[in-house]
Amino acid sequence: GVELDEAGNIYLLITDGLFKSTDHGTTLTEIGADEIGQLGNNFIYHDGILIVGNNDGTVAVSTNQGETFAVSDVIQTDSYVLSLAAGPTTDTFYAVLDDTNNGTLYMTSDRGETWSEVTTDDIANRYTAIAVNPNNASHLLMLSYDEDTEPWQTFDGGASWNQFDAYATPG
Repeated sequence: GVELDEAGNIYLLITDGLFKSTDHGTTLTEIGADEIGQLGNNFIYHDGILIVGNNDGTVAVSTNQGETFAVSDVIQTDSYVLSLAAGPTTDTFYAVLDDTNNGTLYMTSDRGETWSEVTTDDIANRYTAIAVNPNNASHLLMLSYDEDTEPWQTFDGGASWNQFDAYATPG
């Protein structure tokens, strides 16, 4: 994955680690190697906050452009982070964690320090991605890798969910 911050710094997550470039990609410097732990395969940069999803049920958070990271407590044991999304406010992020092919949605409103489960039982089924409406923090969309499972959306921040037919023929 790749992300850009407000200063034009490039963040690059590849198999070999997490890297940062302050010179438009001419040089890359590895960041967080000693702090992050079991580096996963996704991350997000939003409004001064860099969050890296890990393969041990945690996330690593940096509020200083990758200079240092704080690793969260385990959000969900025996899981890994599948997807991350930012809410329209600075402090709100979402993470989908997988444990034996069941994607569970978590939310933080304190820049990743603490996480709470959002997903209700009726949608906890192989969900791998989360999207947040940038203009409405209460509108979330959960997607599955299983094409037989329709997406769900909420307009009230996860209190209730509605499934919709994403594969319907436009008419």
